[in-house]
Amino acid sequence: MSKSFFGLPGALRSDAARYPSEPMDRTGSRSASSSDSIQHSDSEGESLVLTLPFVSWTCCLTVLFVSIMVAIFMLGIALTLTAPGTPAPMRVRRAGTDNLTCAKKHCNWLTRTLNEFSPDSAPCDDFYRHVCRTRDGRWLSRTSHMDFDVNSAVSRLFQKPLSPKMRGTAAQKAASLYSACTNIIRHDGSEIGDLRKFMRNMGLDLFAMGDKSKKDAVDIMCALFFRYGINTLLSFVMHDLIVVNGKKLVSVGFSRTFDTWIVKREKLIATSKITHFYVHYVNAYHNTSRNETWDVLSRVSDADNVACSLLVSFLRKRDVPPVRLKVRRLSRYTQSTVSSQEWVDAFTVQSQSAYADDDVVYAKPAALRFFDALLSRLDHEGIKYEMAWCLLRDYGSYADRRLVNSVARHNQTCLERVAVVMGPALYGAYIFKHVTAKSVRTATDMALKIRRQAELDIARATWLDAKTKHQALKKIQNITFHIGFPKGMRATADLDSYYLNYPFAPKHFLLSWLRASRLTRAKRLGDRSMLLPHREFPTAAYVGRANAVFISADLLRPPVFLPAGPESFNYGGLGQIIAHEIFHAFLISTKGFKKKRDTYGENGTMRDKMRCLKRSHDEALEGATLPPSRYSDAENVADLAGAALAFRTYATLSGRNGTEAHDSSEEQRQMFFVGLCLKHCEHEESDASLFAPSPLRCIVQLKNMHEFSSAFRCHDGDAMNAASKCSVL
Repeated sequence: MSKSFFGLPGALRSDAARYPSEPMDRTGSRSASSSDSIQHSDSEGESLVLTLPFVSWTCCLTVLFVSIMVAIFMLGIALTLTAPGTPAPMRVRRAGTDNLTCAKKHCNWLTRTLNEFSPDSAPCDDFYRHVCRTRDGRWLSRTSHMDFDVNSAVSRLFQKPLSPKMRGTAAQKAASLYSACTNIIRHDGSEIGDLRKFMRNMGLDLFAMGDKSKKDAVDIMCALFFRYGINTLLSFVMHDLIVVNGKKLVSVGFSRTFDTWIVKREKLIATSKITHFYVHYVNAYHNTSRNETWDVLSRVSDADNVACSLLVSFLRKRDVPPVRLKVRRLSRYTQSTVSSQEWVDAFTVQSQSAYADDDVVYAKPAALRFFDALLSRLDHEGIKYEMAWCLLRDYGSYADRRLVNSVARHNQTCLERVAVVMGPALYGAYIFKHVTAKSVRTATDMALKIRRQAELDIARATWLDAKTKHQALKKIQNITFHIGFPKGMRATADLDSYYLNYPFAPKHFLLSWLRASRLTRAKRLGDRSMLLPHREFPTAAYVGRANAVFISADLLRPPVFLPAGPESFNYGGLGQIIAHEIFHAFLISTKGFKKKRDTYGENGTMRDKMRCLKRSHDEALEGATLPPSRYSDAENVADLAGAALAFRTYATLSGRNGTEAHDSSEEQRQMFFVGLCLKHCEHEESDASLFAPSPLRCIVQLKNMHEFSSAFRCHDGDAMNAASKCSVL
């Protein structure tokens, strides 16, 4: 039958079709007889067909009919499967879009960033991991990358002669200070004599403690802080953006450098290198007779043992928030060692009367109690030895290459040191070049639109009573925005004028740095207006007493803001930051409301809303090493409220302007959340931060937003789609 079928006119002739039913032997080869019969059929096909019985024709037609019916059946199935219909919702496997391109460099930067996203975690599983982990398994640190980008550019700039070659420009002065710092490791000369002279003037010379100096510990600490911004046993901080009674707030707490030293000291003790460390520093400070050196070493190590053991014991205790005190009331926590008048005298004299007895400070009670206990345990000289050791340990590397901790990182360290005293002069050339007036205008326009959306949301809020709503609206409407460069620092000429009296320092880095630091401290004490110079203060802040939002110019760069990027990305990045700060104004205006119990449902009051979000953070923190109480509930609420407010502003804007095509609207919504989380890619967390860890600042916000679940088509039960979502407005 098969021979007759393949002998019909038009039958298939390919090798694959010529052997549909040949018998196979056990080795898989065709039998010889079959091969012979096929060859015979090819030569005498027509005569062979004529001799077949009639049944062969019947079978052949039957097979042909069955084949046709099977083909029709399969064609029907194919048409059914390919017919248009409603597809089942599928989760988005990758954020962003593959064909987002434009001619601008920053937009190309975004395209490259999207292509780096990790494929091993879908957006609905862990959006932080999806955005912040690359294809090759690296974790990104976006804010550190911003610093590295600026520092690398400035470092390259200062390694070349600047033009014009005039010593009077602010940039030249900053460059000379940077050059003097980097030269410490390039030359054999030492400036340790300058450090000894400085410490002697402060009454802290390690080899001259017997001069019976009248300066006590409180007076020396205040002198170092108010004159040079240097901390030893305690940390004093002047907050330029927080003004109380017309004066910049001063806070007192534990010294972070002291805390860092404790960790390093424990490692040195574990490796039996602690004695060598003391000897190395004291010998570098002053190489004198062996007996005199060992006497100083003994006093330093004894004082340091007491100070470190006390600090460890206080740090282990439950942390208490800072308290608001007048200067004369600091003695409440140092009653046995420092009187009220001693605190007042130290503040008044060393600040040149900028602060007096009734001025307000914020102080950590535990830090003051630690200082009180240390003064009780050590005698007058013992305290001075410990303070002198703090100075030598922290500032010895400013003067001598033998005390430099990391030669490989020294250039970066020099940039950081110069930035403390001349930040705007150091980075001005870079920031002026990369942050344009157009970017500042765009960011300001964004802030105004977000504020308008906040007004609409508050007006529509049914859970606010009329009085509270009126107070909140008035507060929001009167917010002033300070975005970009601070007044008086908006051009190179402004910087040259501001830094007119600063030194040009081709040599002697330590003395030049101390002089620059003293000039900077005097300016900050004398100028009570709020400044926001680059890289010295928070890059974004809401100041309640001034009802003002500050956004510094260095935030108007990737990954927070793309001058030529999509609006959706910029509203998720910079817009969320602005909305976060605006919401702080709302929280302040509703402080009295928090005590009320007027409710309209489960989340009827701000207290309930904070409690809901705290539960969400606690759930996300399960298994983490940091306790939930470390973070500010107000900051967490402002994060979520800021994200929702910025998204609604963008959605309203895009809908009104028709800036989105229907097919791309989902991708643009995804881009908003990419911008929101990309700026939180941070590998190192600050121990003192009031914010939740960076992963949580991304994850907790988004899992509580229906807009995120919709944009990425998350299913019920997905990690990034909370079953019960918290809301704010």
